[in-house]
Amino acid sequence: MPTGYTYKIREGMGFKEFTLRCARAFGALITMRDAPLDAEVPDEFKPDDYYDSKIEESKARLSELEKMTLEEAEITAEEEYQKAMTEYKKVIGERVELKEKYTAMLKKVDEWTPPTPDHRELKNFMRDQLISSINTDCDISYYLPPKECSANEWLEDNKKKCIDRIAYFTKEKEKEEDRCVKRTEWVRALKQSLEQDSENISA
Repeated sequence: MPTGYTYKIREGMGFKEFTLRCARAFGALITMRDAPLDAEVPDEFKPDDYYDSKIEESKARLSELEKMTLEEAEITAEEEYQKAMTEYKKVIGERVELKEKYTAMLKKVDEWTPPTPDHRELKNFMRDQLISSINTDCDISYYLPPKECSANEWLEDNKKKCIDRIAYFTKEKEKEEDRCVKRTEWVRALKQSLEQDSENISA
């Protein structure tokens, strides 16, 4: 049975086209794996503008923060604190309610008498499932309440986040640029090889 890579051989697909199709399964062209198999393999790869947009977004936010007055920062900090506290209470409430439901079910399981000795393992399994769920779904120890902070603390913290994001996305952009250079080199070397071998291998 032909694969997506081989089915066009019956229609006369040549070695070069077959090679470029198969090349999509490798690192340099892996981003093309979801593209139609007859989509042209580019000669050059260019970085996505995602990193540039994130850098610009963070710079714009940093500029806003640097122009913000302490009074504006205080209002925004309080709004964010209240929103975070509402979310915190909601999450804690949901976990507590869920634990009550699991615990009530566990009590019913504990009170249940299995009809035969062969059903004891079922009861043990039911208990294990509930205890495991209580331990994982209902743990609130790592949910810490939000902390209030002064306008100045809020400003400095948010400025630092922007600076860190700019540094992070700048570094990721450099990595992406390097990947694009290597992918381009890989594809160009492949295409050059196919051109050079065209005399020895039928297209």
